[in-house]
Amino acid sequence: MPIFCTTLNSRCAAHLLTCTALSLAGCGSLPPSTSSVLQARLSVAYVVVGENGTAWARFITPGLADANCPLVTVDGTAQRMTVRAPANTIAQRPTASDGANSKPSIFPVLTCELKLPENAVRANISGTEIPMPKANPRRIVVLGDTGCRMKKADNAWQACNDNEAWPFRAVANAAAAMAPDLVIHVGDYHYRENECPPEIAGCQGSPWGYGWDT
Repeated sequence: MPIFCTTLNSRCAAHLLTCTALSLAGCGSLPPSTSSVLQARLSVAYVVVGENGTAWARFITPGLADANCPLVTVDGTAQRMTVRAPANTIAQRPTASDGANSKPSIFPVLTCELKLPENAVRANISGTEIPMPKANPRRIVVLGDTGCRMKKADNAWQACNDNEAWPFRAVANAAAAMAPDLVIHVGDYHYRENECPPEIAGCQGSPWGYGWDT
């Protein structure tokens, strides 16, 4: 699924991984009206191209009790985004490993969306421009299988903290520097199924499971 992504935070390079995409419009800062709690945590805005080429603006923000979907200004007209998924905890699911080595998937974030008009030219969320799909993309990045393997059933423990052993950060930064018109992620975002054992130094402290932290 092609993803056009921009972060609403000053630490742009570090959040390329969180977008699971490449920054096409650089970084901006959250507006002063945003709560201090929200400023301290990641919010992200991007455009994803879905079925039949339909473009959707998406916004993900910490699922605070007072969080509401923001307005999107599309070609000068403001529209309220709708909730795609509220903050939620998904029950533990069967995996290749024993259930004792798994956990529920916690998503403490609110995901909002808005279907963009077919001929939309510009859009911004909270004053920050989001990149729009190009009709004739010429510079295309294709990537996939971006996960770092942490799986007890296979006794596979990749050094996720090592940019040589798991080079996704370097690959993402290099691709972003090309300013691509289109990014296509073909799937398999991560494989951190189980917690890193204490005797494996290379993945210590890594998030694991299928929740938002991973």
